[in-house]
Amino acid sequence: MQQPHVVGRSFQHPEKPLGYELLDRTLDTHDLELLANRTKAVAILRKAEEFFYTHNPGANEPGGVHRALELAAGRMGLKYEEYARIVKNDAELQALEREVLEDARGR
Repeated sequence: MQQPHVVGRSFQHPEKPLGYELLDRTLDTHDLELLANRTKAVAILRKAEEFFYTHNPGANEPGGVHRALELAAGRMGLKYEEYARIVKNDAELQALEREVLEDARGR
């Protein structure tokens, strides 16, 4: 039986933080702007995942996903629009976001 996902941890390697693999691969590119943007987005996803876990707001509530991401962005000192802009053009971040949302909706 598969263990449930631990909030804030990698889906593939639970001993590592969420997004670790993505950020590690990005570091190897030596693209500091990409690394900075991905770091911001991963931090927001980690915080949003905490909100989903406590159902404050829940991922299945109307507007809950947007609100959790908006709150998480604010906690990181960013606006939701900046998060959305970063993720919009990054397929790997979109995949991580999808994974977080699918897990949150299944709780």
